[in-house]
Amino acid sequence: MRFKAFIAPVITIIIAEGFKHIPWLNDIYTNYIYPVLFKILHTISSILPFSIYDILVVASILVLLSGVIFLWFKRYRWIYVKTIVISILWIYGWFYLCWGANYFGKDFYERTSIPKAEYDSLTYSQFLAEFRDSLNSTYDTTNIFKSAKELRSSIKELYLPICSNYNLPSLPKLYTTKDMLYPGIYAAVGVTGYYGPILSEIHNNSLLLPEEVAFTTAHETAHLLGVTSEAEANLYGYLVTTSSPDKAVRFSGYFEIMPYILNNARKVVNDSTYRALYESINPEIFKLYAKQREHWKSLRREKAEKVQNAAHNTYLRVNKIPQGVANYSEVVALILSDYEYKRREY
Repeated sequence: MRFKAFIAPVITIIIAEGFKHIPWLNDIYTNYIYPVLFKILHTISSILPFSIYDILVVASILVLLSGVIFLWFKRYRWIYVKTIVISILWIYGWFYLCWGANYFGKDFYERTSIPKAEYDSLTYSQFLAEFRDSLNSTYDTTNIFKSAKELRSSIKELYLPICSNYNLPSLPKLYTTKDMLYPGIYAAVGVTGYYGPILSEIHNNSLLLPEEVAFTTAHETAHLLGVTSEAEANLYGYLVTTSSPDKAVRFSGYFEIMPYILNNARKVVNDSTYRALYESINPEIFKLYAKQREHWKSLRREKAEKVQNAAHNTYLRVNKIPQGVANYSEVVALILSDYEYKRREY
C-alpha cells in the first residue's frame, strides 16, 4: 500500500486530538497517562548525558536542506515529500501525545482549588515588604553556589512538598538536567533554558550566571511535571527555590522574580510608595541585575531574537495561552493568590 506509512502517525494524531479536546479524556491523560509516560521517557533520555533533542533539531534541519538536492532529481521527489509529510505528522502527533495535551487541561486555579486573589492594598503592601526583606537578606556575595549535581538533588528534594500540595505528579527517581549543545545559538535568541518534550529532557544554557541556575532549573522542571503555563512554571520556580535552606538558592528565586514584582508594583501603587520600595532594596542587587542584563544583551542577536519571540508567541497562543509571551508576567497574580491563600489557611 502506497499510503501504509501514514497510518501509524495519523492514528497517533487522532489519539492526541482526543486527549486535547475531550475533557474527560484529558483528565485521564493528565492524571494517569502523562505521569507514567514522562517518567519512562525521562529515565530513557537520562541514560545519555547529552541532549538528544538538540541532535534531533539539527538532524531535522539537515533533512530539510537535503530536500533541495532530492527535489532536483524528479524521480526522488515523491520519496522525499512523503518522508517530510510523515515526519511532520509524527512530530505533531507525538508532541501532543507525550506532553502538549497538557495545554488543554485544567489551569492552576482549577487544579489546586486556590482562588484567584482580589486586590487588597493591605495584603499587597504586606507581601511587598516581606518580599523586599527576603530579597535583601538572602543577597550575600560570599555565597558559593552548588555544583550542578548537588543542585539537581536539592531541586528534586524541594519539589516533594510542592508536588504534594499543588496536585502535581512526582519526579522520576532518575532525575537529571542537561546542558544545551549549542548554548551560544540559544543565547542569541534569548533562551536560557527549555524543556524538550520529545524525550522529556530538561535543558539549561551553560552560559547562565550562577544566580540564575537554581531558578531556571526549577522552572524547567515544572514543565517536566506537565505545567504548560510559563507563569505557573515561574511560580513553582519561585516557590521551590525560596523554600530552600540554602541562602544562595533562595536568592535565585527572589532575584529572578524581582523584575516581575517591581513592574507590577509600578502599575499598582502610587509613585511615592513605589519609590520607597525601590530605594529600600539593596542597591548592590540592582547592580547585579544590570550585570545580568548586560551579559545576555552581549550574547543576543536582535533580529534572530525577534523571529524567535514571534514564533514562540504564536506557538503559545495556538496552545491556549492567549497572552502569548506576556504570560510569563502573569506569575505575580499566581504568587499573590498563593500568598493570600496560605495566609488565610495558617
